[in-house]
Amino acid sequence: MYGSLSFKPLPDQAYWPPYDGPRILPDKERLRGRGRPKVNRIRNEMDDLIEHLPPQTCSKCGQQGHNKRRCGK
Repeated sequence: MYGSLSFKPLPDQAYWPPYDGPRILPDKERLRGRGRPKVNRIRNEMDDLIEHLPPQTCSKCGQQGHNKRRCGK
């Protein structure tokens, strides 16, 4: 598709022609923060079922509240 075009990229920024146009900067209020965005979801009946499950039991030490991966032993 681009075979008929003669496009030669500039090898380095030193070869770029000087730019005299306006500088466009992003609006700081509209920039997204770092990290994964928080999920805003509507909770339903299924979430109530998950909360009523028995607490986790660690297969390493047998205590409740954590799993084998998060075990401190």
